[in-house]
Amino acid sequence: MIKVAVPHKPYLFQRVNRVPSLFIHTIRHHLDTSSDMELVEIGDTEEEIIKSLQAGEIPDVMVAIGASGMTTKTNRLLKKYGVKTILFWDDLHWFNSDGEKSRHRIFRDADVLLLPYHKTFMKMGAFKDYHHKSKLFPWFAPMECFEAKTLWENRQPLIVVSGCTIGSIYPTRKKMLNYAGHHPEQFNILPHPGYSHEGKKLRHEIVGKAYYQYLSNFRGAFVSSGIPPVPYIEDPYPICKFFEIPGCGCTPFFEPISDLDDLGFVPDVHYIPVESEPFSFTRDIGSVAEWAQKFVFENHSADVRCQQLFDIIRCTAE
Repeated sequence: MIKVAVPHKPYLFQRVNRVPSLFIHTIRHHLDTSSDMELVEIGDTEEEIIKSLQAGEIPDVMVAIGASGMTTKTNRLLKKYGVKTILFWDDLHWFNSDGEKSRHRIFRDADVLLLPYHKTFMKMGAFKDYHHKSKLFPWFAPMECFEAKTLWENRQPLIVVSGCTIGSIYPTRKKMLNYAGHHPEQFNILPHPGYSHEGKKLRHEIVGKAYYQYLSNFRGAFVSSGIPPVPYIEDPYPICKFFEIPGCGCTPFFEPISDLDDLGFVPDVHYIPVESEPFSFTRDIGSVAEWAQKFVFENHSADVRCQQLFDIIRCTAE
């Protein structure tokens, strides 16, 4: 049996994006029923993990979702005891030199890097020393998305626009927000809750499961890509909303990007392309919502990604 640890650092409970936190629970659940792997509890905090390792609770592999379990002290011990570390890292942005340095630390100490934005990462020269151990691991829809089962006829015939609207990172979303503000008969705007780091409080609590329940009240939602924080890279990348929104049964109105083709999304079947202004949402959208949810459930759900992760664990543990 392959012994697998999946710590959950407390900060993940506070993040606006709760998908990494939800994914940890999915992984742990599947490990409980695995025929060739078992979950090893080593704790979640630095102190707990160090204590477990020193007491002889040694996993073969540690899955570090959002760098859970990875600190300078724990990384040193993990290397000492021969534990392989698989890091899932989901954020390309940093806003100061300390943020960039911390990425170098965790990328250096990981044995395998799983990245939703792998294509962009491979163009970032600052991280070239880690390219060889990185793999594409696309975002996905948490299983909690599919729990929202509001009937189509009971949903409001509006399109939700949500998320951060910093123009340098989400230029198309910012344009859409401005457009939606002038067309309240078509759109519902959910303001961004802000961020909870540095002791800040969220502006509202419609995040995680509450966000999925909120989406299930509407027939459509708009998604645009993000832009990397590197001046010479302008390629947009697919954020988590590309999976969450169809997972919740909404018709996806997507900014079309090349990654969607790579992921198997078919325009006008799994999403409605929104090319540029003027935005038009005049067509019947019910069948697209149904097909999109089915496609994401079968190909891009947390359960599917978990089984792909297990294959990576098996290869890493050999």
